[in-house]
Amino acid sequence: MLDESSQRQSGRETADGVSETALLTLYGRADQAGRPDPIIDDPMAIKLVESIEFDFEKFGRKGQEMALRSLAVDRCAIRYLSEHPQATVVALAEGFQTRSYQTRIQSTSMSAG
Repeated sequence: MLDESSQRQSGRETADGVSETALLTLYGRADQAGRPDPIIDDPMAIKLVESIEFDFEKFGRKGQEMALRSLAVDRCAIRYLSEHPQATVVALAEGFQTRSYQTRIQSTSMSAG
């Protein structure tokens, strides 16, 4: 969880108390979503990365594997929810997951309900 009391003068939140692995996966998804030919559509990941005071560049430009994993999980969840509209999907150990903000997941969940 971000420490609200340690907001920097820039208006961005610091990443105090957040594991680097959570930030790494978030950055990987944001990096891929922000490309001209994105693997995934994840505007919330981009927004979060832009709002957190952290040196994300130290991770380099890796992220394709995280974006592909996210895409695969999304497709499985969409397929399952389409077949089982009353089901609940619980995502464990997902770090800074933004899946619930993605349009294709929301529209599947809403149409299933």
